[in-house]
Amino acid sequence: MILNQQYNLLYIINPRVASTSICKQLGFPVENRPFIPVDDIKIFYGEDWYNINKFTFVRNPYTRIVSDYFQTYFGTERANRLDPLEFDDWFDSLNNAPRLVDEPLVFGGKMTLHKPPQVSFINEDINYIGRYEKLSEHWAEMLNLFGLGAEKATHWGFKENDNYVKELFNNLPTFRASAAIYYTVEKIEETLLPKTIKKINLLYKDDFDNPYFRYPKIEI
Repeated sequence: MILNQQYNLLYIINPRVASTSICKQLGFPVENRPFIPVDDIKIFYGEDWYNINKFTFVRNPYTRIVSDYFQTYFGTERANRLDPLEFDDWFDSLNNAPRLVDEPLVFGGKMTLHKPPQVSFINEDINYIGRYEKLSEHWAEMLNLFGLGAEKATHWGFKENDNYVKELFNNLPTFRASAAIYYTVEKIEETLLPKTIKKINLLYKDDFDNPYFRYPKIEI
């Protein structure tokens, strides 16, 4: 989490979802990005939790996990190539990643902080949940909602924008370029093995089932 006290903004950090860009926007170094489940943050803040403007961003689970795969091989000759067999082996090596689709479920080895389901970072108390796929647009919408942007909020009621923050609004966060940007959900579905898609669906079942998440699952 990152709390900008000056603007009363609490960013619930969701890894591999533009967290570098968003932390920079809020004036924090990218090295200090604690990935803390939202329920633990709520306990930490107690009653103050309800007085803070809370936001986060989510991302399609398929492009998020593929982005992490490319980060593993960034800077190598494989950085622009999604190899389905290699990806399946890599996925099987992750902790909590199901290696078998059918029962009994078998789990892999080491999971980094980039792999947890995204519902760990969202709940009904979050005031604004943006989409990675519309990063700049939703960043601006979030600032408007909290009265920090150039316009008044257009949903959830209206707020005066006397606290407009030019530096937050004019320098909208952007995607970090990586090989993963070439892979849409459609291309991922076309490239990955069906068994791999099924394993991704199992790993992120809680995401797909969550009413605040709303990304469609690839049906195999």
